[in-house]
Amino acid sequence: MVSLSLNANYFKDIMFEILKSMGLNPSIVNSQVSKVMNSQIKYIPVRHHSPGSALLTKKALDKYKPNLVLIEGPDLANNLIKFMVDDTTIPPFAILSIFADLKNKFKLNGILSTDVTVPAKFQVYYPFISYSPELVALIESKKRNIPCYFIDLPLTGQIPFMIDEENVIKHVLKQEEEQFNLSNFYQVLAQKFQFNSFNETWDSLFEIGVDKAEIEQIRESILVFCSCVRLTIPKEVSLIDGSIIREQYMKYMIENLIQKEDTDESEVCVITGGMHSVVLPDTKPKKKFCLTKGLLNSLVPYSYYRISDSSGYGSGNQGPSFYDYIWQRFQSNVKNPFEMTALEIIIDVLADARNKGYNTSIADSINSFQSAKMLAMLRRRDEPTFIDIIDSVYMSLVKGNPELEGAYLKEIIRNRMIGFKIGRITKKMGRLPLQQDFYLKMEQYSINLEEKNQDFKLNLRDDHDLEKSQFFWRLSYLDLGILHRITGPDLIEGETGIFIEIWSLHWFPNVDVKLIELNIYGSTIEEASKNKLIEEAKKALDNFQITSKSLYQTLLMGLPFLFSNLSIVCSDSIKLDIQFITLAYGFNNCVMIFRFLELMESQERNLKIIRNLIQRSYYASCIALPHLSNPPQDKETKFVVAIRDMGTTIITITNINLDIDLFYESLKTCVSNSQNDFVKGCCIGILYLMNHVNTDNIKKEILEYTKSEDAIKIKLGEFIRGLIFECKSKLLFNDEVVRLLVKIIEELEWVVFNALLPSLRKAFSELEPREYEVFVEKIAIIYGLKAKQITELKENIKDQFILFFFEIDKKVRKVFNDWFGEALNE
Repeated sequence: MVSLSLNANYFKDIMFEILKSMGLNPSIVNSQVSKVMNSQIKYIPVRHHSPGSALLTKKALDKYKPNLVLIEGPDLANNLIKFMVDDTTIPPFAILSIFADLKNKFKLNGILSTDVTVPAKFQVYYPFISYSPELVALIESKKRNIPCYFIDLPLTGQIPFMIDEENVIKHVLKQEEEQFNLSNFYQVLAQKFQFNSFNETWDSLFEIGVDKAEIEQIRESILVFCSCVRLTIPKEVSLIDGSIIREQYMKYMIENLIQKEDTDESEVCVITGGMHSVVLPDTKPKKKFCLTKGLLNSLVPYSYYRISDSSGYGSGNQGPSFYDYIWQRFQSNVKNPFEMTALEIIIDVLADARNKGYNTSIADSINSFQSAKMLAMLRRRDEPTFIDIIDSVYMSLVKGNPELEGAYLKEIIRNRMIGFKIGRITKKMGRLPLQQDFYLKMEQYSINLEEKNQDFKLNLRDDHDLEKSQFFWRLSYLDLGILHRITGPDLIEGETGIFIEIWSLHWFPNVDVKLIELNIYGSTIEEASKNKLIEEAKKALDNFQITSKSLYQTLLMGLPFLFSNLSIVCSDSIKLDIQFITLAYGFNNCVMIFRFLELMESQERNLKIIRNLIQRSYYASCIALPHLSNPPQDKETKFVVAIRDMGTTIITITNINLDIDLFYESLKTCVSNSQNDFVKGCCIGILYLMNHVNTDNIKKEILEYTKSEDAIKIKLGEFIRGLIFECKSKLLFNDEVVRLLVKIIEELEWVVFNALLPSLRKAFSELEPREYEVFVEKIAIIYGLKAKQITELKENIKDQFILFFFEIDKKVRKVFNDWFGEALNE
């Protein structure tokens, strides 16, 4: 069985044989690799987040003793290096680059944002872990007191290459990893050696054994592999993803920095991804102008989970904690580091399973470890790696289907392999403007930043408390995750009539990460809230419910100057929204806002604006209503609730001119068009509630069902359910309607009655206790139980609770049993 090895000649022979089998000339690769190896500048090919590459980097700096170290990374973040290598900074962390295209330089405003007035926003993380070769290079440079720089294009230089054909932003590092899978050479290699993923390929070739190999062997083997891959990738791919432009810029930076530092080429080490290293010696330098205004670079804490490929990160590491074990053993010169790590991981995984109540033993640990070594050997590896460990655990503990019987192991293994570590940034690094404003405001309002719950009771009639409330609403809207409103007025949610708010605040250190990310919206909490509110409203132009709510939020957050601007958005939203439900909810929102403004001083202009929006959204809702006469099942409840809320709101409006007949006609059209008897009942119920139809009309509609064939009769239950849903109090207090219902139910044939029974039961189950009691009393009276008897029973309820129910069962429930038969007791 052929085993891969980092012996350069042997490794090269295997790679070249594959090229020959594809009809390609290995001399092209040989020439390219020789040029890199013989270059005065020492190019160190690496993979991001690779302990093997980190060890290669450390060995290279030890051997070559450079006077200048140049590293793949955004060059406009060079000012952050001193904080990255500070003793109090703990990885994992990331460079966060954010850019807001205020001037629409990339012509993507309105494509990646809601419209051309909203700047497109770009945000990219460049993570670093303890064994990232780039971070190792920075730390080793600091130890040696030699200058080091990032040399890659900044975010603004890479934006044109980050947008795919579907206008989705893709991370540069994700594109780099994808190149390997586009290579025909790699596909043949993976098939020949039965590698199931690129991670497995890299582990087999360039992680296992790297601690035993000579530096030149490692360099040459990675360069040969990357050259073969690059040779078999279509050239247009490197143009489209920006690799060639980046390499030209990196070459420009290399030459420029060598000149700046007055260093000889032989004293320079360049650490980049292997796909770049193989072409850099032949690349012609080219400077590229990159926007700096609107670009912000900062350091943020990161986590093992976010670095893992489980989080969706493009250049993800399948097991950050697992490879950290490897890195620690590399540094300690432990013999067989992968084997020792496999043993430790297996013992920990089985112990975790045992602690969760699963039956595992020391014998299982031994079997798993032996299986891992056996699998590695069968897969042409000298030591077990990530996939061997996972497979061995399942082999030892699961006798059936791993997806079923071994489901419990998935989370345990994932937690051990990924880990929970979170980094920390040195306090020596200053705060960004939004962070600074946040902490100044916290100090201004005398809020202590503690990791415990703090409650704040605010009197909204007090100016100082009102100002603090507005600040809290802004923080809540920005979703910092530190505030929770316990109670207080909220017109949109129907919480009115109170002037006290209670907020609970719990500060967390990671709030800084969110504040840094939010810098893209502005430099103060007020500005960020304003810009985000505008953006979110414009995103929802076809949903008037959301855009109308944004008007209310301007008042809550103390941004009255924004009210007029957002009213224009709302006006456009009414034109674009064709859905009755969102239009109706938006209409109700506007009415609530109108009432709120009436309580405030100097709001004449805003009252005029909101009055206009009420009228326009009213007419739009009435026009849209009949188009949803037959709502899909998932929208049925929302539809009938929207009708009820709109009707209730219209009844209470006295100072805004609305053509109420338009609403009536829309409901009637809906009744005519609908095939849904529940919806018909709801619409007629609203008309009855608004006194547009009377009791005789209701009785007539009910009787129409009873005069029809059985197929129509059985729909009466849904019709009655709709009536009760919309106007249950008014309907059930009406003696005529109740008597008619009793009479109809008594006269229905059993088959028909049994068919409409489920709808009746559902209708009555939705009654409130008092409503149900009134209905029961009316039926009791119909069946001969006098009001005085009922009163006597109710007066004795406290002392004769059991007797009360006994009498009810005898004199009233008997009636229901006659109606519903045994079904009532099921």
